Amino acid sequence: MTKTKTCCKCGVEKQVEEFHRAIWHTDGIMSRCKPCVNNENRNWYARNRERERARARELYSKYKVIRRITNRVSYRKRKERILEYRKSFIKNTKIQVISHYSQGLNKCALCDEKRLVCLTIDHIKGGGNKHRKEIKVASGTSFARWLIVNNFPEGYRILCMNCQFAEVDRLRKVKYHGEE
Repeated sequence: MTKTKTCCKCGVEKQVEEFHRAIWHTDGIMSRCKPCVNNENRNWYARNRERERARARELYSKYKVIRRITNRVSYRKRKERILEYRKSFIKNTKIQVISHYSQGLNKCALCDEKRLVCLTIDHIKGGGNKHRKEIKVASGTSFARWLIVNNFPEGYRILCMNCQFAEVDRLRKVKYHGEE
């Protein structure tokens, strides 16, 4: 048998799950249902919005230094874990992108180089720097994340740095001298 309670605000009998818990009440449940409490809170905030914003700004400035010190101490305690996580995140992101654009082979498209530190993402038609500026994304991990978020768009391949430099040189010759 499920327990019910009548809301003192709206007068509707409801399941106890529809009431917030309150240890100070004899039955351990608030006398007003969740929708009534939420409605009251929303209305109160609408009436007192400016006062609450001013209070929040005051508290923010008051505890800014304390928060900065606390964050610094917390970071120092967990620094090794945080750096390890960042390192693994960067590596996993790079592996995911390289694996996709190399069809799971994880190697350079031109020379079969397989060392992860040597592999990079290449815009097939060139213009990578211009493209990254347009989408307002830096190179490296943030660009790799952009590729993942945008469902790996076409027009990219994996090259090692040597092939990347050779390809840039080839594109420059074509652009300025008409050579191939």
